[in-house]
Amino acid sequence: MKKILLSSMLFFSPFLLADAKLDLQKELSKLTSFDAHFKQTVFDEQKQPLQHAKGQLQLQQPNQMRWQQEDTLLVSHGEKTYFFDAFAEQVTIMNTESLIDSTPFVLLTHHQDMSLWNNYNVTAVNGSYELTPALGQQSQVEKLTLVFDGNGLGFKTILILDSTGQQTQFDFEQNKVNTPLDASLFQFTIPEGVAVDDQSQGE
Repeated sequence: MKKILLSSMLFFSPFLLADAKLDLQKELSKLTSFDAHFKQTVFDEQKQPLQHAKGQLQLQQPNQMRWQQEDTLLVSHGEKTYFFDAFAEQVTIMNTESLIDSTPFVLLTHHQDMSLWNNYNVTAVNGSYELTPALGQQSQVEKLTLVFDGNGLGFKTILILDSTGQQTQFDFEQNKVNTPLDASLFQFTIPEGVAVDDQSQGE
């Protein structure tokens, strides 16, 4: 799959890739905040559904993200990101920039950070944007597709194709855009009695 994607990229001019990246960054800069519920579907390599889930995504510029789904919560604010698994009673602390290989959602609130964007190529395809790892970059994500709502309501659908061939689709609803979100949404206090795995040290 990776070879096919990289080969297809050779047909795109570097100037077209750069224009698409700038266009996407401009679109994201207009989205000062985003708050929506989503329905998640995971598909196998044969496009058969494997799993369904629901959750809520909240983004706010600059560099703030909150992702809540069933027993899991991811909160990112600046340099550190916290992932809380209530079922496992564990909190994992990570360096936000290190998540770019596994969670390209980080790009959505870091539209001005070229050190992160240089890890991906961007192409405009049928009104959507496809992000693929730049040549030589190792990533768990083969392709990230962003589909914007045509009525100025932020994202309609986000698709993630991972290195195993599985595709995860997020369909958004009840979208709210450019409405200031409470700062407390992006703060995380470690609950008492849970295990803490701090992976941010030394990164």
